[in-house]
Amino acid sequence: MIYPLDTNTLVYFFRGQGRVGERLLATPPSQVCIPTVVVFEINAGTAKLRDRAERRRQFDELLSVMSILPFDTDSARLVRGIQDAPGVFREAIE
Repeated sequence: MIYPLDTNTLVYFFRGQGRVGERLLATPPSQVCIPTVVVFEINAGTAKLRDRAERRRQFDELLSVMSILPFDTDSARLVRGIQDAPGVFREAIE
């Protein structure tokens, strides 16, 4: 199984919140990927940090061992199908 990471998961990883780091480090890099939109969001978010050079270095190191998942229209439709599945809760964007 391949686990695409979302932006919040990576933020929690870098902040050391919850068990995200433990779980991520216990998962082989070949089973984890990062969508390109998440790469963009993390890069944009690090621009606001005082220690952005260090955080970007850490993120680049993470990217060097994980696959980058192109996020195109077909990917967005696939995610929409997952979100529409019974039992999946998402807060509405209004």
